[in-house]
Amino acid sequence: DFEGHGYSEGERCLVTDFMTLVADAVAFVRWLLAGDVEAEDECHLGMAEDFFEKMRQLPYGLLGDSMGGTIALLTGLRCQEGDAAVSNHFAGVAAV
Repeated sequence: DFEGHGYSEGERCLVTDFMTLVADAVAFVRWLLAGDVEAEDECHLGMAEDFFEKMRQLPYGLLGDSMGGTIALLTGLRCQEGDAAVSNHFAGVAAV
């Protein structure tokens, strides 16, 4: 969940810096696909490591609705930069 949304801490639905939400989403995608150690302690999805190894071989896309659609688009642009483990498997974004 983004800060101030869902179960996350912070004032409900207050976004003081939109790009902070994008940075959080990018960090999650990089952790998910590249095994970024920096974020590993913060993400506990309850899935076996071999699942992630198989998943990291497949193309991925992002889907977002409303504000999440904007975040997905900006995250997709950021994910195309830098780390090959993330950018090489990027397939696209659907914003609804």
